[in-house]
Amino acid sequence: MAELTTLLSDMQEKSGGLDVILYRHADVPSDFSLHLVHQSDSKQPKSSKIGEMLSSVAREFGMVNYNIWVLEKENKKKTGETKNEN
Repeated sequence: MAELTTLLSDMQEKSGGLDVILYRHADVPSDFSLHLVHQSDSKQPKSSKIGEMLSSVAREFGMVNYNIWVLEKENKKKTGETKNEN
């Protein structure tokens, strides 16, 4: 887990404008969901090179479900805090 969080931090620093969100399954400690979020004005969303490379590497360790999602609505509080419950 430490290596993964370090990799994601490095990735985020090197690819300005990218938000990285990592979830871990509550009951299956080896099951993760990784969300790469970036802003785009494109009418046709497309995959990113970072997403493609990361999914390719992750396939060596297990099943990967790689999809592209479009934000419909965002409703969140602005607290300025990063939550980490480890």
